[in-house]
Amino acid sequence: MEYDSVQLPEHLLEGCDKGSWIVRNARFRSAVCTYLQLRWSSSSGNGNCFFESVCMLLRSVSIQPDLTAAELRANVVEYLRLCPGSTEDLPERICVEMSDELSVPLVCSTRGHLNGIKLNGLEPRSVEEYLDASACDGVWIRGMHWLRAVSFLHEVRVAVVINDQLIVRYIGAGEKTIYLYKVDAETHWDPLLPAAYAPPSLLLLPSAHDDTDSDMAPAVTAVLISSDSSEPTTKNILTDLPRLRQRKPTVTFQAWAAQSSGESDTAGTCSISFVVYTLSYTVAI
Repeated sequence: MEYDSVQLPEHLLEGCDKGSWIVRNARFRSAVCTYLQLRWSSSSGNGNCFFESVCMLLRSVSIQPDLTAAELRANVVEYLRLCPGSTEDLPERICVEMSDELSVPLVCSTRGHLNGIKLNGLEPRSVEEYLDASACDGVWIRGMHWLRAVSFLHEVRVAVVINDQLIVRYIGAGEKTIYLYKVDAETHWDPLLPAAYAPPSLLLLPSAHDDTDSDMAPAVTAVLISSDSSEPTTKNILTDLPRLRQRKPTVTFQAWAAQSSGESDTAGTCSISFVVYTLSYTVAI
């Protein structure tokens, strides 16, 4: 049940009291990243941000690079199900923390249901129901037990930085540490990657497509270049891309790179040069 906290220096708050909330958050986050030699990366706001962030962080420290957010959610829930009835310190503490979540309305970013009941707003009446709901795609997670479980399963120390708080909270133990950032204590999770980490890059090459009024996306080929390999890997993108419109030069969308086996590719951010338009796009895969 290792837990520790480290105070950050006061000078990191300099300039963070001016501007809009977005500006203040960005300034504080940038100051923390510079101090800790990290860099911020944005995760998608689809209800799976915690698991997507952790997968990216584990990949950055060479732990299970092929792990997906869905697999991580399932693995953590499976471990949490084993905790009730255990007499060991960590599972007992986790059970207490899970009990604290009962009767607290869940938040779900999808229109998912559990036993015919909407997940969004569901108030779990038992730990079993809480875990059944938390196993579903898009359900937000909260509570220290999720961090403890990740630390235990992957033997890493998990650090959390919260906007405007001069403290880093360390949960668990391990030779490697991964850092998560939150704009507040209740909502979104983003990864803070090692500053020197070079994520895989992805180049999307669509075929020529002159009908700019069509809703149909062009055929797309993905060239994945891993940071630890000099040989690029070519794969197909199976997705509905948004309409490419010149008046919207920056678009964020989901692109799932998949082989015939159905395996998902590494997540990352890339710059794409399109045939029809030469624009910069941000892609989360």
